[in-house]
Amino acid sequence: MSEINSDLMLRASFKYLDRMSLKRDETLLIITEPPTDRRVAQALFDAALQKGAQPILSMTPYRGEHNMDPAPTLVAAMKAADAAITLIPYESADFYTRPFLEMLQSGTRMLGFLSGTAESLISLIYKHDFLITDRICEILEEVISKAKTIRIISPKGTEIQADLGGRPVQLNPGRVSLPGDEGYLPPGVVGQAPLEESWAGKIVFDAFAYPVGVLRNPITLEVKEGWVTDISGGREADRFKEWFESRKDPNIYRTCHYGFGINPSLKRLSGLKFLDERMYGLFDIGFGTNDLPCFQGQIRANGHTDGLMTEASVFYDDVCIFEKGEFIHPGIQPYLKPA
Repeated sequence: MSEINSDLMLRASFKYLDRMSLKRDETLLIITEPPTDRRVAQALFDAALQKGAQPILSMTPYRGEHNMDPAPTLVAAMKAADAAITLIPYESADFYTRPFLEMLQSGTRMLGFLSGTAESLISLIYKHDFLITDRICEILEEVISKAKTIRIISPKGTEIQADLGGRPVQLNPGRVSLPGDEGYLPPGVVGQAPLEESWAGKIVFDAFAYPVGVLRNPITLEVKEGWVTDISGGREADRFKEWFESRKDPNIYRTCHYGFGINPSLKRLSGLKFLDERMYGLFDIGFGTNDLPCFQGQIRANGHTDGLMTEASVFYDDVCIFEKGEFIHPGIQPYLKPA
């Protein structure tokens, strides 16, 4: 990568702010928490200022735990801002908390960049071709919104299905424009929250599971009427099971959503869920909280986790659009060939 200088950071920040439709005189709250890369925060602040907006830069102490509520003073600022950027470390992700939901309900639009660095701002945002991921999102929304059922299989043994129930398609092109919109950069997850009680079958994760990390051995979950009834495998499965037990909340065992990774700019597993679930070719299934606007689910749990699998094949109403980790939908294929 060429040398990262202030001019390059500023140009990347303008591209970021364009993806959140920041306008003159709007209040932008930039939320940081150690070890946030302050180069990113400062560049976004400077770019917002040049656009005529009113940026506010905040920093709170490191939390290091998912779904811990932000400080009350920060919550008040989150609800009052026109737009917000959360640059916190992924291990402090709070997007399943009540205050975060209330921020969106108040009309603040949010475009986050968790664990972002100056290097990833350039490589994953400034150099990214948003035409590819924008178009894939549009096509998948059209396909999924018409379907009634989903079925997922994989060579490692996944065989599970669910009813979609008219739930909205969760898009993440990394773009927000309307009050209450929520999005994240880099772009790259498209999914949905099927009817919770309709999930039934077996799930085998062979790529990643949070908080276990990149997997050496598969983790198998049995699901009945939307509830995880068994977790099996080796030591990594034991760690996954221990995490579920540590939440001390039965709702954490409820299957809550699925998602396609659609970002061809991501080439290898990083061990960071927020990036890995976006990687083109991987398929995600999550558990726990899903009562957010993007999902319109019914589960409120003391946490949320996800696992990733390779070589998934996905069928909507028995029509396959994703075969062994590759989109075979004719509308999507042309956008992936140059990647």
